[in-house]
Amino acid sequence: MSDDELTYIKTMLEESEGCRVLTDEQLPAYYTKAGSADGAIYLGALAKAKVDNITLPDGTSLPNNRDYWLAIAAAFRPNKGGPLRRADGR
Repeated sequence: MSDDELTYIKTMLEESEGCRVLTDEQLPAYYTKAGSADGAIYLGALAKAKVDNITLPDGTSLPNNRDYWLAIAAAFRPNKGGPLRRADGR
């Protein structure tokens, strides 16, 4: 994985220095597993799509970001289905 690909993955997953969710070890592992930068973004977005809403005792609440990350994952989802094969092999 090149530095440009790593920067691309970090940018798409909004992994800035001040607000990291995924570790430096996870991003190359996702790239290796998926075989591409777009596949790594898909896996990273799925990892970030956890339920993370919170309500504090004083009534302050932060919304859930799950739908946002699932939408990002859907945009980068690899197509592994392909066409259906005929029974006769043609």
